[in-house]
Order: sequence, then C-alpha cells, then structure tokens
Amino acid sequence: MEPYWDDPPLHDYLGLVIEEEGSPSRVVMALSDNVKGGVAPLHGGAVATLIDVACGATIGRENLDGGIPVSADLTVRFFGQPKQSPLTAVASIVHRGSRLLGVEACVTDAAGKQVARGQGTYLLLKDFGRLGRG
Repeated sequence: MEPYWDDPPLHDYLGLVIEEEGSPSRVVMALSDNVKGGVAPLHGGAVATLIDVACGATIGRENLDGGIPVSADLTVRFFGQPKQSPLTAVASIVHRGSRLLGVEACVTDAAGKQVARGQGTYLLLKDFGRLGRG
C-alpha cells in the first residue's frame, strides 16, 4: 500500500517499516546503530519517533477527510531498554473529533517485553500550504 505522505528521510534512517496502516497500525524498527543512545542500546527519541509514526499510520487514509494528521501533542512513558530486536509499535484510535484524533500506542520488543507506551493528539490539517507542501 502506498503511503498517503512522502516518507521523510528520518524514517529511512531509523529503519521504520509501516506493516499495517489503519486502526490498529503496526510499525517495526530494528535495533541498529542509528537508534543507539549515548549510554544505552536505544535512544528515547527513536522510541518517541516510532510511537509518533505508528500513531500517524493508525489514522490511515480512511480517516483523513481531506486532511493529513499533524502531531499536536505526544506523551511517551519509557519502561526499560529492549532485550531483543525488532521493536514493534501497535497503535489504535481512542477518540475521534471533527478535527482532533486521540491515539494510543504500545511498543514491545521481539521477546514481548513492553518498552514504552505513548499517546498523542493529532490535528487533521487541510491547509497543506501551512506545511510548505503547496
């Protein structure tokens, strides 16, 4: 399935793969040198990005109503470092308003250990010019 957005270079750099789009979504990220932290095998920013992408992917094409999802708020709770690669984020829509969507995600490692949870609020932006996309 072709994504409804252009994949940013950051997705490639982190090795993010959208396996399922829609609610629930599923996004996978391998543990690699590109996601390492300074003193740990996994950087918290890489986990936050994985959650953000999974939340955006869960909104999917069918919920866009002519707009694209833009992160308005993202909260991440970290529970520990992963034991096995890859990491999997599964996200689902928990609230749908006319322009705002609430999404929650859970990140686990290949052994099933919960690594992090996140929740986000996404605005369906219909004015693409505000994003510099024309």
